[in-house]
Amino acid sequence: MLLFILLSLVALRLLTRWQWLPVGVWATALLLLAAIFLVIGLGGLLSGLNILARRPQSATLSLLILLGTSYLLPVLLLIGLVLLLRQPTENLFMRQTQQALLQKILPAPLFFGQPWLFLWQSLFLAGLGLALPRQQALPATLGDCLNGLLLGLGVGLAGLFFYSWLSTLPGWDGLSGLSLSAPIGLLQVLCAVLILPWASERIFRGVLWQTLRARMSERSALWLGAALYAIVQFRPLVWLPAFALGLALTLLTVHQSEPDNKQPSLLPATLAHGVANLIFLIASVYLPI
Repeated sequence: MLLFILLSLVALRLLTRWQWLPVGVWATALLLLAAIFLVIGLGGLLSGLNILARRPQSATLSLLILLGTSYLLPVLLLIGLVLLLRQPTENLFMRQTQQALLQKILPAPLFFGQPWLFLWQSLFLAGLGLALPRQQALPATLGDCLNGLLLGLGVGLAGLFFYSWLSTLPGWDGLSGLSLSAPIGLLQVLCAVLILPWASERIFRGVLWQTLRARMSERSALWLGAALYAIVQFRPLVWLPAFALGLALTLLTVHQSEPDNKQPSLLPATLAHGVANLIFLIASVYLPI
């Protein structure tokens, strides 16, 4: 996987020196760059899952591969596309195409890569969620599910208050939310409310929690897991709400009873995650988040 990344970076560097390339070659380069990263993503998922299945003692290595594939790889893909699109060219049509694509990918500094980065990460996480082996878990009770819904509502409203407060600070005047077309907006809602909560809970409250808990105290695992969840968002503006959400979801999950060494149900945390994301999405229409 590292070899593919190095080769793609070398190819990107060569392309940026060739300002005279015709439009067809630029378009092909963009498609090949995306295809290379998708292949790397699939290889990373399969590699991490293979290590997790065959060598449980190497769970930390497999976890790093899975997190890197699901979160870091889409960021590298975005950066590669931006670098390629920002290279000067003498072709007028190509310059116009570059500007239009950059406006779609980077609409404003506060919206780094949105919504494309979010959708790419959802794609990788969905593949990971489908590929992870299913574990026998406790059935979720109605009370646990209601607690999850209320927790998601509380975290979402707290995040809304936090962003509303930020918008009153100097330098935020005139900033508004991200305007999306109807199909992209609908796809983002689908990923944020259904796909991403289900997939991310499988890795963060499932694989990650078990790995950290086996190597440190519960308190240390709780804080480190929440910190990792916040960091992999790759957007400083959402780090604090993401950290609070990670803490809350882990506490909600581990506080369920665990007789016979069964894993707690991830359904309450998934419901809470979906509700919180829905509130953040609604707020993003009016606030720069």
